[in-house]
Amino acid sequence: MNRIRSATRQQVWRVGKIDSTDYKTLAPQGKARVKLIDKQPGILTKGLPIVFPFTGVDKAYFMPKIGDRVIILADEKCEDGVIIGSIYFKQNLPIVDSPDVHSIDFDDGTKLEYDKDKHELTIDCQGKIKINSTGSLNIDCDDDITIKARNIFFNP
Repeated sequence: MNRIRSATRQQVWRVGKIDSTDYKTLAPQGKARVKLIDKQPGILTKGLPIVFPFTGVDKAYFMPKIGDRVIILADEKCEDGVIIGSIYFKQNLPIVDSPDVHSIDFDDGTKLEYDKDKHELTIDCQGKIKINSTGSLNIDCDDDITIKARNIFFNP
């Protein structure tokens, strides 16, 4: 944002949905276009940067999908701004009802969930799981280990 221009413009919260326009081009840049659904519905923003948890030496990338409802902070004309994040609403409620459960559900059915009360991590993957290590790999367990598979190979 131009510092002089942004200092004279009021910033406003807006609600919209991630739009498909230029999505494949903007997503690798951490940007998306938003079609507003609150006041002045139908206005389509330019590609706006998305706020991610961290983008420095360590990086996180959770791109909102087309149609996701998001909040943006923008100037009055929505010419400059940033996508703050996605929000839940009446027709799209959170996937868990406990503040002690952290869950990520993917649209292919894969799920990662950690329950702090039970001290239990669940990984339900609908495809392959790969673990690559340039060092040693240790598995320490204070209880039983159960492995169920069609075949088990050691040092193939």
